[in-house]
Amino acid sequence: MASPGDPDPLDALLFACVTLLVYDYMLTFQLEVELVWKRQWGLGTVLFVFNRYSPFIESIISLSIRFFFLSPQMCEKLTAILTWFIVLGLLTSEFILMLRTYAIWDRSRRALYILFSTGTLLSVLGIVSTEMELRSIKWEHAPGGKGCHISEAGTIIFPAYISLLICETTIAVMTAMKASSHLRRSHSDFVVVLYRDGFLFYLYCIGISLLNIVLTATGPRLVNWLVTYVDVALWYGQLAPKPS
Repeated sequence: MASPGDPDPLDALLFACVTLLVYDYMLTFQLEVELVWKRQWGLGTVLFVFNRYSPFIESIISLSIRFFFLSPQMCEKLTAILTWFIVLGLLTSEFILMLRTYAIWDRSRRALYILFSTGTLLSVLGIVSTEMELRSIKWEHAPGGKGCHISEAGTIIFPAYISLLICETTIAVMTAMKASSHLRRSHSDFVVVLYRDGFLFYLYCIGISLLNIVLTATGPRLVNWLVTYVDVALWYGQLAPKPS
């Protein structure tokens, strides 16, 4: 059993996420300047910039929730802001991956219908479940006064994680269908990296999604929120510019 002076594992997890975020940003900043800031802006650029920098806002709010002396009312407000940033960030990330999938399917109408349907399912269930989940959370003064403490919370967020898993699986299957033909015709480093990293990322995504589903049903609400934050930190790392 941990003694009162031992570090909190949840605090360590949060600091690890922030460290990963900053480290990856430092590694990829030069590529970002070359590939993003010096190019003409479009929808993809706007999505990238939001996806790139919103995790830093989430990090500041997350650290505040864990380490500042806050009233239950302030905890409620900050958690709502943080949660909606996370939701918008995940939806943006999924949309970026859908655009990539749509592109490798040569913008076919069938691919558009499939991606639009799964994206709509994810958006509707994600937004509705998140709003209901936020309304179910009750806050109280944390022991010692530092941070935020949840006294009651529901598991209404469960459908959102299921829809995220469905969306990620759909993208992975569609990518695999095209990979089989593209890799037979081309062995360029770009094509190999595109599909290799995509499948590795899917394995990570399905693991995190399943963990979120399990923790929603069995774990403390705060642990579930931190796992979601890990999800965001690694999403950011995957979608940042990478050298070929």
